[in-house]
Amino acid sequence: MEKEKKMGFLNQIPKIIKFPEFKKKKEEKEEKTSLGGKLTWIRSFDGAKIYYAYYIPKNQFQRKKKRAIVFGSGWLAFPMIWRRQVEAFKNDYYIITIRNRGCFGSELGKSTAKTYIEDSAEDLKCILDERKIKKAVIVGHSMWGLIALQFYKKYPQRVAGLVLVSAPDANPLDYFFFKKLSKYQFLLTWILKIIEKIPIIDILRNMLISRIRDFNYFIQVALTGTLINQGYLDEEELNQIIMKIKEAPTKVGAMSLRAMLDMDLSEILPHISVPTLVVAGKADPIVLWTSSKRIVEDINFDREEKYAELFLMPKCGHIAMMEHPSKFNQKFQEFLEKRVIPYWDKKRKETTEKKEEIK
Repeated sequence: MEKEKKMGFLNQIPKIIKFPEFKKKKEEKEEKTSLGGKLTWIRSFDGAKIYYAYYIPKNQFQRKKKRAIVFGSGWLAFPMIWRRQVEAFKNDYYIITIRNRGCFGSELGKSTAKTYIEDSAEDLKCILDERKIKKAVIVGHSMWGLIALQFYKKYPQRVAGLVLVSAPDANPLDYFFFKKLSKYQFLLTWILKIIEKIPIIDILRNMLISRIRDFNYFIQVALTGTLINQGYLDEEELNQIIMKIKEAPTKVGAMSLRAMLDMDLSEILPHISVPTLVVAGKADPIVLWTSSKRIVEDINFDREEKYAELFLMPKCGHIAMMEHPSKFNQKFQEFLEKRVIPYWDKKRKETTEKKEEIK
């Protein structure tokens, strides 16, 4: 009985003394970016957390139009590669930059080498839905060119224009400057499969990078085709990009590269019916400019309306938007004003007329 009385008293303590409630701190959904936008995330179709930044025009008139541009970065690239474009266009357009699946905080989710490109296209759809954007100009660099084409293939009504920057439409080895490498695709695929499954590879990679004194120079040559800075390429900015490449998980790098090797979207090219700008660097060692020329030819072949145009940049490698930002921005602005906006307005007018007819 005495024990029961003691226990009864103990049970009353929480009612007598009010202890503070410790609530779980909510994860911050948004944070400011260095360029004045907001970094946030969504849960994509498979539950993966995907980070992206968005910039809303300060101009209220432009804000109402909600003309959006999406910038997608290439293989293992950080969205910082689009800094000059975000600065130039954020006051007049709704801008979105995406951190690729499995990189820089974004989760890999359930992606495999077979689904990585398609999953990334679905990430874009989820982001556009979240931000309530019906149409956007999709700008894809390198690997993201494949993602842009995949997105157009599945959701053509959501695309106001395409910009493909040093981007392949199929297996990039077929357009690599060292073409003989494509003969060893089976061996390369086998190696990439091993890299995906062995976590210790990241440790070995970091050890190797730390021992290679000229690793940054090696990456610079791979991206620009030369050790000489032929354009406006900001050295400090390039070093930051290279540091980010080093951070990317080896597993994701191997998986996404294998995804590109198995991809072929060339069949979609003759069906593209939106303004398309294809940008190529004459000195690009990764995706030869001749492949960009062929993409334009395939889109325009035997069609009255020529939807695609080639913008070939001399003394320029794989990252035109960083090497020659002024020239790139000038051409992009011209493309938007002369081709995309008239197309955008035409489609909106058609949609409005259809709604009125239904009424």
